[in-house]
Formats: sequence, C-alpha cells, structure tokens
Amino acid sequence: MAAPSAETLLGVLFDLKIGLDDFDLLFTDRRVVAAKTGTSGMGHIVGGVVGAVIVSALERTTRDQYAGLSPEQILHAHKRNFAIPFASVESAELNGGIPSITIPSLTFRAGGKKTRFGMMSSFWKKDQASIANAKELLRVTLGAKAEFKKV
Repeated sequence: MAAPSAETLLGVLFDLKIGLDDFDLLFTDRRVVAAKTGTSGMGHIVGGVVGAVIVSALERTTRDQYAGLSPEQILHAHKRNFAIPFASVESAELNGGIPSITIPSLTFRAGGKKTRFGMMSSFWKKDQASIANAKELLRVTLGAKAEFKKV
C-alpha cells in the first residue's frame, strides 16, 4: 500500500480579513489553509503611524512562526486557523469590488457554510497583483467551481 503523497503548496494570498482578524490563505493541491496573522483593530486603538507599525510587527512575528511549517502544522498552530478542503467547496467567488465603494472579496461556499474574506483594508485602490494571483490560484485549484466578478 502506497503512502499518501505530501501536500504541495501552490501559492499564498496575504492580508485577507474576516472582521478585524487578518489571515493569509495558503493554497495547496488539496485545500486552502487560513492562517491567522493578527488583528487589524489593535493598530486602530493606538492609531496613526504608530498603530500601523505595531500591527505590521505583530503580523511579521506571526508569519515568522509559520516559516518552515507544513500546511498541516500551520493549521494547528493557532486556534483560529482553519482549512477548507477543495472537495467540500461548492463554489468560490472572487469579486473585484467597486473602486471607492466596496473592497475586493473572496467568498467560499463549502459544507453549507459561507466564508467571506475582504482582500484589502483600503477602499481607495485595488491591488491588481493580489487580484490576479487570487484569480490564478482559484482557476488552478477549483476550475469551474470558481466565479469571477469585476476582475
């Protein structure tokens, strides 16, 4: 009986949000692993440049803790980390948003549950490289289950 093959990391989307929680999404050949990297609200409490520096440093520290870990190890490294197996995904939608009105978002529907990630914290600009990266990762991993709006 053959041993299961190792999980392959295909790409990462950085700095997505669910509420005030910040996540990086690790796309593998089997699933998406959502790795919590911080909380956006912490910087807003302090505010301004100082708050931005604090949040940036905390996120770097969390990402540094994930360095060298497998997707499975990252999944279990924080209680808020979670995985979405591709086999359970009913659909995924990448929405580019409306400039100056709504932010880009990535929504997964899996196992009867909807999980929506905001893709940036600024309403004023769209990060075209992040959108293109997300589109390619969804195309490769989910094929026809992926929908693209305003991208």
